[in-house]
Amino acid sequence: MLFILGLGYLVRQGFDWVKYLLLVLTILGLISIPVTLMNLGQRPIVGLINVAQTVLQVWAMIILFKIPKTADQRPAETKTE
Repeated sequence: MLFILGLGYLVRQGFDWVKYLLLVLTILGLISIPVTLMNLGQRPIVGLINVAQTVLQVWAMIILFKIPKTADQRPAETKTE
């Protein structure tokens, strides 16, 4: 848990390489989906928690790569004269 919090802090500080590290870790986690699906039949609650965690992790990666680098990159306001 502290590892993920530390990575989140580094992303917040603007270290771009952390996004790619999280992407690699997410892809490695997606490799275990067949095991997770087998676990769903044997232990339904643990399996559902694993599936929910995977969905949230993929969604977090999508959001992480969609946000701009800084807040200063917003489009300039148009002036009306």
